[in-house]
Amino acid sequence: MDDAKTLQQAQENMKAINQAVESYQRGDMSADEAGAVIYDRLFGEHRLSRPQQQ
Repeated sequence: MDDAKTLQQAQENMKAINQAVESYQRGDMSADEAGAVIYDRLFGEHRLSRPQQQ
């Protein structure tokens, strides 16, 4: 059952990533917004909510 949950989560993440890319390509989302969705789905963190190091 744990493997099924992992597979389902991976599929949901890929769907969200693909939707973010498509939204960016259509101009519905900025690069930062799409990047935040992708980063969150890949790493489980909100890139924009963390202080950026400079």
